[in-house]
Amino acid sequence: MDTITGVDWNLLQSIVEPPRPAPHICAECQPIVDSFDLAATQRLQYPHHKTLRALKASASAGCRICATFANGGITAGAVRNLVDERLPDGNLAVWNNTASLKMAYETGDLSADDDALHQRQPSFLSVKVRILPTATQIPDYNSPSPTTADALPLCKAWFQRCYNKHPGCNPPSPRFTPTRLIYVGDSTPRLCLSKDLNGPVRFAALSHCWGKLKFQTLTQGTLLDFIRLGLPPASLHKTFHEAIYICRYLGIDYIWIDSLCIIQDSDDDWKRESALMSEVYGGCDLNIAATAAADGNDGCFFSRPRDWLCQVSTQSANGNTAVYNILPTRWAEPKRNALGSRAWVVQERYLSRRTLHFTATQVFWECDQRICCEAFPIENLQSRRLAPFFFHMSRRPLSREIWPDLLQHYSSCDLSFANNRLVAIAGLAKAIAAITQEEYISGIWRSELENPVKLAWEPLGLCTAIPDSTSPTWSWGSVMGPVDLPCEENFNYIAHPLVHLHSLHYDPNTVNPFADVTNAVLRLTCTTLYHARLTYAWGREGTMELLTNSQLVVPLAASGGLDCVDTSTGVYSIQVFVLPLGVANSAFLTSLILARPSSVKGRFERVGLVHCRDFRGEVAGEDNILCVGGDCVSGVVGDGRYVIELV
Repeated sequence: MDTITGVDWNLLQSIVEPPRPAPHICAECQPIVDSFDLAATQRLQYPHHKTLRALKASASAGCRICATFANGGITAGAVRNLVDERLPDGNLAVWNNTASLKMAYETGDLSADDDALHQRQPSFLSVKVRILPTATQIPDYNSPSPTTADALPLCKAWFQRCYNKHPGCNPPSPRFTPTRLIYVGDSTPRLCLSKDLNGPVRFAALSHCWGKLKFQTLTQGTLLDFIRLGLPPASLHKTFHEAIYICRYLGIDYIWIDSLCIIQDSDDDWKRESALMSEVYGGCDLNIAATAAADGNDGCFFSRPRDWLCQVSTQSANGNTAVYNILPTRWAEPKRNALGSRAWVVQERYLSRRTLHFTATQVFWECDQRICCEAFPIENLQSRRLAPFFFHMSRRPLSREIWPDLLQHYSSCDLSFANNRLVAIAGLAKAIAAITQEEYISGIWRSELENPVKLAWEPLGLCTAIPDSTSPTWSWGSVMGPVDLPCEENFNYIAHPLVHLHSLHYDPNTVNPFADVTNAVLRLTCTTLYHARLTYAWGREGTMELLTNSQLVVPLAASGGLDCVDTSTGVYSIQVFVLPLGVANSAFLTSLILARPSSVKGRFERVGLVHCRDFRGEVAGEDNILCVGGDCVSGVVGDGRYVIELV
């Protein structure tokens, strides 16, 4: 056992041996490779190919470093205005950069500071790659037609190691068995009912994009045939075939696939099964993610060149052999991350304890204790600070603290059906609630309502109202589009909250308590409410004119505004009600924009959010329409406090 990394060096020996032959390195690149150990302490510069044509010729001749640069963005267009595509002072630089070395083609004065790298002139060129030390030589798959499927032996080693050595990554007991599973132990996959199985079984789940591809799904009419006769070829596109192949290779006899395990033409079945996503993905032994597949025709496996990864070894000053991977700067960002933009996948990734990501270039392993990939099959990328943005995700323990960041990510993803806005994250909310034992109402945690200042969620872009939504307007679940939740640290500055929770009533969702509720009424005690005209253009500063005695005009910050806007309308000028939520130490006022949806006394809907200076001291008391009473007040609690309702 290696004491530095905590890795069993014999674990993957059968996979990573024999290593692939050393790559060809051209005469211009070899001096750079030989100086990698020196670059850890100083910045070095070397002459290199002077023209793009020469660079590409060297890459075609087999130099893997030249090929890495040529494939990394150097094009004739990038070096326009140059005679004969010449790279002025065509040099290669290498220097230390935190967790790795960096190497770049450069034109310009390398004696300047690093900022010079970003001062792009018409003839300036800078294409960077990362040089990452590794403990393992990549395997020589020796496949006649190289694809990412060549990594399956490595996937099996990762899976078996995690299954046997990471008890925290195994599904909790008692094990959950989905209502339906697909048995893949025979040549013809068939649908099985959990009640017909002899106890809990190991199963995988599939994360995939449906896309616009038409294929046969489970319906009330096909249910019995899928069980008796097996799944017909029309229901198994390339992604499903390859996911089944992966299960068989790993020794997993069952797989859960949404389109084949949920009855697609039964609204009742869909509601019941979608409420079990927390158990399905949280209870599966492995999540197979078709990360690069836009639809079922793309599949899990992708062709790639035999020399898809440039790895070199060199002798260090102390005589030891050092191995380096030379990779594009964004080397681990999936170039085709179709799955990453799908809203349902957010909870599938968070809930799953183990995931194999099949990207277009290589396979990644992600579990609660480790992130690995083909380029680094043993090292834990997270502990070495090499995990890219795509894998920067703290999944355990699930807690309320991750909710604001999680929701901002989720709300920016795509949903085919807007009415799934809350359903598609309900499994994750359910898992967090099981730990915190906290009540959750249409996307809002009950404790957040104890401080109604946290109702100040804010659209981060264009949002649209969800047709026929039963979610209350004070919840982000009533709109489609990216939103930002008020984080705890952002609202510590509120010195004087002006609203407080009086009471809450709603009819829970009996099928899925973490989806939309109905008839939600939030009653707040408040001190001030103003009738105003809001005038602004979307995304720009505007004004708020009080439509009372003072007729004060207050400038509004560019942030905030109406929750749902039609940008084609241009400048908005609408009458609204303004409810101040709280005042910051800097006399900055955050307020909800409200409208009257009906004639019910004291009842309002949220339609937006505004930020402005605290103007309350500039207006007369009668400008506060709560003092007047009438239809705007639901109740009075005394001491200048009134009750209004938000629906």
